Amino acid sequence: GNVFRAEIINKKKNGELYYEEKTITPLKDSKGNITHFLSTGKDITEKKIAEEELRLSEERFRTIFEKGPVGIALAGMDGNFISVNDMYCNLLGYSKDELLKLKFIDITHEDDRAENEVFNKKMQKGEIESFSIEKRYLKKNGDILWVNVTTSQIRDKNGKPLYSMGIIEDITERRQLEKKREEAVKLAEKAARLTSLGTLAAGISHEINQPLTAIKIKVDGMLYWKNLSKEISADEVKECLEFVSEQSTRIDDIIKQMRVLAKQDKNSEPIEVVVNTVIRNALALVKQQMSARGVKLELNLARKVPRLKGHPGSLQQIIINLVVNAMHALENSKRKNKKITISTERIENSCKIEISDNGPGIPEKHIKHVFDPFFSTKKGSEGMGLGLSITDNIVSAYGGTISVRNKEKGGAQFTIMFPALN
Repeated sequence: GNVFRAEIINKKKNGELYYEEKTITPLKDSKGNITHFLSTGKDITEKKIAEEELRLSEERFRTIFEKGPVGIALAGMDGNFISVNDMYCNLLGYSKDELLKLKFIDITHEDDRAENEVFNKKMQKGEIESFSIEKRYLKKNGDILWVNVTTSQIRDKNGKPLYSMGIIEDITERRQLEKKREEAVKLAEKAARLTSLGTLAAGISHEINQPLTAIKIKVDGMLYWKNLSKEISADEVKECLEFVSEQSTRIDDIIKQMRVLAKQDKNSEPIEVVVNTVIRNALALVKQQMSARGVKLELNLARKVPRLKGHPGSLQQIIINLVVNAMHALENSKRKNKKITISTERIENSCKIEISDNGPGIPEKHIKHVFDPFFSTKKGSEGMGLGLSITDNIVSAYGGTISVRNKEKGGAQFTIMFPALN
């Protein structure tokens, strides 16, 4: 005499099975005797399929959450951990119970907390839905764990934030390799500076000796004239002092450029660099050698060249290495009019620098190896084959690219592309 309610699997006339929400109600007469049964049914097959898919989806998510290859954590809007998976615990060295007593901020390195808070506030205001940053976490034992963390918000149907989910990937090894690479680049830059200083020593010595000799001749001449008891006019003294000042300035400029080249950028932050100025300063250190070798210089520097972010000494080193390389190539050329051409221009959001010569060019079988360490077509005593390799490393360290090709009319052309700062 009771009402029957159940979800059953029923069968259609054609044999097809379907889910049915069945209700059977007894109908009674005035004496309470059951006379009939009223049966109603509702096809709920789609609902049951959806529920099954949801169950499978939840099961898959739970499997991914618990056994996934990355650390996953769920926290309330107050930052307190609500749930963490095994990998999250393994990476940080905590147990689940220990982490559930902490907040995201508690495991974040103090130097990264401010940046993390900025993104969190933007997310809470609805300005961004998620963010991904590289940051440092502190493991339970105090070690630093570098992670790439992606943080997203889970909201209700009205858009109200409910939870914050963080997914972390261990990038400690990658960061260590990057640090080693940066140190290697700095060592390479230092080696390149020392190599260039040795190469330029003779030319720079001559460059400084010229004004020093001129000053000595000028002053000695006046002293000799004075020792002969000859009268020296004020205009002659003034002219001599102006000459000495001019030549001293020339020497000072050379020394300043040498200091820029020799200076280590180890502890300095990258700054805005004016490309054309770097090129001119670099050429001031090699122009004497170019002149001694009978090499002419052609400059095609664009007026509106974008600035770069870097270290003047390192970028100057690139120019010197390529110019010295071109001079060495021209030594083997039979051309009477030896020439090196340097040009700059803006290419969309990049700065393009080209350095070319009209020498013999690079043999095609060697051209793909010119940036390899210790590869050189010179005799052992003439070079170690590190100059172009070091140049390639410096260019790459600043996010640029360098390539080389032979020109149709003869000679090699190196093209450098740097990301522009403005």
